[in-house]
Amino acid sequence: MNDLIEEAKRNIEQCKKIENLHKALTKKDEKIARQAEQITLLLKQKEELKNRICKDCKYYEEYSSVCCNGDSPLCAGVVDLDFGCNKFEKKE
Repeated sequence: MNDLIEEAKRNIEQCKKIENLHKALTKKDEKIARQAEQITLLLKQKEELKNRICKDCKYYEEYSSVCCNGDSPLCAGVVDLDFGCNKFEKKE
């Protein structure tokens, strides 16, 4: 009888360990899912920024290659055609 009780206790302990492992894996899966969402968002932002380059901005002055947007960190600076910033506004 004592052997059955001891075996039951061992089984209960193993079940608890399995449950804890399951919880840990679930948390890791959730973390991985959040990280995947963040990576997807960053890739989307990168793709959007590729289309927001100085040469296509209404504040880009072509003759001297200068940014004329007072809100831009690149303002009054000489910029390369493929530079870009978050103050971009499309030329019309």
